[in-house]
Amino acid sequence: MVSALILVSAVLILCVLGTKLADRSGLPSLILFIFIGMLAGSDGILGIEFEDYIATEKVCSIALIFIMFYGGFGTKWEAAKPVAKSAILLSSLGTIMTALLTAAFCHLVLKMEILTAFLAGSVVSSTDAASVFSILKSKKLSLKYNTDSLLEIESGSNDPFAYMLTTIALSMMASGSISPAGILIDILLQVGVGCAFGFLLAFASIWMLRKLRLPEGFGAVLIVAVALLSYSLTSAARGNGYLAAYITGIMLGNADISGRKQLVSFFSGLDSIMQILIFFLLGLVSSPHEIIRNAIPAIAIFLFMTVIARPVSVFLIMKPARATTMQMLTIAWAGLRGASAIVFAITAAVNPAYLNTDIVHIVFMIVIISIIVQGALLPAVSRKAKMIDETGNVMKTFSDYNDKDAIQFINFPVLPESPWRGKAIKDAVFPEGVIVASIERGDQTLLPRGNTVIQAGDTLILGMRDTTERHKANFDEFTIGRNHSWLGKSLKDIRTDALILLVTRDGKDFIPNGNTVFMKGDDVLTVSAQGK
Repeated sequence: MVSALILVSAVLILCVLGTKLADRSGLPSLILFIFIGMLAGSDGILGIEFEDYIATEKVCSIALIFIMFYGGFGTKWEAAKPVAKSAILLSSLGTIMTALLTAAFCHLVLKMEILTAFLAGSVVSSTDAASVFSILKSKKLSLKYNTDSLLEIESGSNDPFAYMLTTIALSMMASGSISPAGILIDILLQVGVGCAFGFLLAFASIWMLRKLRLPEGFGAVLIVAVALLSYSLTSAARGNGYLAAYITGIMLGNADISGRKQLVSFFSGLDSIMQILIFFLLGLVSSPHEIIRNAIPAIAIFLFMTVIARPVSVFLIMKPARATTMQMLTIAWAGLRGASAIVFAITAAVNPAYLNTDIVHIVFMIVIISIIVQGALLPAVSRKAKMIDETGNVMKTFSDYNDKDAIQFINFPVLPESPWRGKAIKDAVFPEGVIVASIERGDQTLLPRGNTVIQAGDTLILGMRDTTERHKANFDEFTIGRNHSWLGKSLKDIRTDALILLVTRDGKDFIPNGNTVFMKGDDVLTVSAQGK
């Protein structure tokens, strides 16, 4: 027990430290999680004998539920809405086209039996949310035309379709026949039930979170239960549980619920743990010598998918949407494969209809190459395609970012001839919509009050709407909930060391005055001196 805890702690610490190494080397951190698992495995330094595919499949499937859920929960629908149609088409039709094209290659070129080829194409057909999110966030990759939001929606929602294709392939293997009518019914049932349960559970949980006064921290417990229930209940009804988890996540993540931003941070941390768990376990269970033995078909499939299958699928779907050639090339290159593909391969390997672990090692090799090559080169490819949005902020595509809490700050030195010199803040005339956020006087940072006198040599930090720049003061954003001490009080009656800079109410921003009464749902931006 103690040894196991030490090992788990050491693995987590190594993975956390590995993220810093990955940032410096330019490699996605996820690949290091795999290598740490491989080093601990039977062919590695620790030599841990672990070849239990059944246990690995169960653990990874549960972890994948939370990764799928967070794929929706962390998505900011407001930013994604303009490209949602194209993203959903890519995640559904694009995934199916990629699977079929890859299956044709495996059958005609690699000479796989037709159902085996369809299975191989299915398990690797989706892009991986964890891999794509990791690249977008760590590299701060903001792309033109809302392409970053499109990739986020696509990668977060296409795993359910790859899983659906995988189960259909295994079902056909078990029956020994191909029934187009049966396939269509299975697709409609999985998608229909998955959507229905996803929406119903989301509505029910949102109602509970709003109506019940849960103790602090129990909201997260409830949502964890809802995430698990969305998968399990939907699967029991023969629906697509991963699709239900994703839909439930995206609705909860964008709902007006108390403490939403804190919940996103909690699930972001949980998602990171699940990613480490999956990639480490997959590395642990892998056999490097088997991966090398299956390297040739793996490399061939990777090249075909990267050069033909993925680009063809993207061009067929995005061209009618009038996407530019450079945008389509960037989207095609961003089709990273990841943990979900290996999990689905293990699902196939432990299924009585297949029982062949070669597919696991083939897919494992594809994922390693994809993360190293596509992941490491995605920033360079985006830059070469002139798709980098230098003025954008990729964090705006995630629901823990609120562009309403952003203020643009300007350093404005007060010269001796300035009309503001010698005047109190309340008597100085500033442009409409501009507020003095703080004053830098020598080595001090002052919070301005109405009677604060502006002196020559001061540097005024003037705030206005729009960016995340930070200066020598602490800025904080929070939402007024039903139990907040400010609820129903006017600004003049509130005692706080912070200066209230901005209030967002019903989508509209305004600078509050003494008579402003705080209401439930208000987003409040404050500034306080460092150390407060």
